Amino acid sequence: MTRIPVRLPGVLGTVGAVVLSLVGAVALTAGCAPDRRPTTGRYLDVPADRIAVEVFRTDKLVMLERTQGRLRAGCLAKRGFHQLSKLDNPEQPDPFADLNVTAPDFAARSEDDARRFGFGWNEPAQSAHIISSDPAFDHAFDQCGNRAAQTIDPEFPRLRSRAYDLINKINVETARASLDGPAAADFDRMTAPLLDCLDRHGFHGASGQRRSLDSYGVGRPTGRLTGPEPAPPRKIPGTVEVLPPVPERTYLPTPQESALAVVTVRCAREIGYGDSYVAHRLGVLRTLLTTYESEIHEVTSRIEEMFARLR
Repeated sequence: MTRIPVRLPGVLGTVGAVVLSLVGAVALTAGCAPDRRPTTGRYLDVPADRIAVEVFRTDKLVMLERTQGRLRAGCLAKRGFHQLSKLDNPEQPDPFADLNVTAPDFAARSEDDARRFGFGWNEPAQSAHIISSDPAFDHAFDQCGNRAAQTIDPEFPRLRSRAYDLINKINVETARASLDGPAAADFDRMTAPLLDCLDRHGFHGASGQRRSLDSYGVGRPTGRLTGPEPAPPRKIPGTVEVLPPVPERTYLPTPQESALAVVTVRCAREIGYGDSYVAHRLGVLRTLLTTYESEIHEVTSRIEEMFARLR
């Protein structure tokens, strides 16, 4: 699993985006043992599509972060940096949606979408954003961010880091479980009928590779994006650039990708792969949620407390 980037609203570059790759997230988990206090099973009945909000309280965490962003922008404006406060930043899609357990796109999309997009999607429009090449702005950005966080709660920066570390730790362990151990064997058994179906339709895995979704090319986009590309930043020292919005870009799959995607959708529907995938993934995740129950509850209780003071 891969995890989605968490971007500070409207800003890229030296004060830019945080991307926790699988390798980086594994490094974060090194030496971190779960809390072994008794568990209550409080998260065992949370629906698959409500994990983000009902387990990790990400809706409230996002609101705390947006509040910090607004306070930071106001602070910067008072120091003469008006770029952030003038940006029109519509709310972005939920950055934590991938925490919810859903059927993979290749099993859930319609045949029409599979034909049009293969295993890809159009790239969403991007709002205007800032790239700083000005050390004075960067310094003010950091100072105003710290001040904004302190206004929310002196412990907010540490709590935010703990929440992200915990989420990444559980994501990594969920992904690991499908690659190694008993859960991995279950995943292979669940996937075999899908691959058998692809074989019957003339699609086969790459020779010399372990038989898997990846070896068949399932879920792997091989096409290209069309449409205007983002304007390259000039990065002139001492300047803060406001890069313009970028419209949606269209994804065009290769003919081979479209053909494989359509057959994959049909095979997945025929064997009920989507439901089996959700049940498998949810079982693995619920085991981990129980293992880390005390830590999750401790972190999310503090998120709830801080959010309650915003209102």
